[in-house]
Amino acid sequence: ASGSMGNVTADLGGEWRPGSEAELSFNQSMGEVRVKVPTKVRLEADVRDSEGQKRNIPGDADQTSDPKAPLLRVRVSTSMGESRVTRY
Repeated sequence: ASGSMGNVTADLGGEWRPGSEAELSFNQSMGEVRVKVPTKVRLEADVRDSEGQKRNIPGDADQTSDPKAPLLRVRVSTSMGESRVTRY
């Protein structure tokens, strides 16, 4: 998904198939991007600030350790605004 102005919130909850993999990208010019990911999904996140620098995502002690759990690779970037990946 990509946008130019405003805030974007994506809640990725719902049914996930065991062993499935998904890749998503969110790009926003001006505004905040929030991506909400359930803890039952393994996550590889690449979150970049307005200068293209990778931001560290804190470790997730609640993330599943099940190797058969779904895997989500997500890339989030903004030019002017904040990017967040949160777990629930």
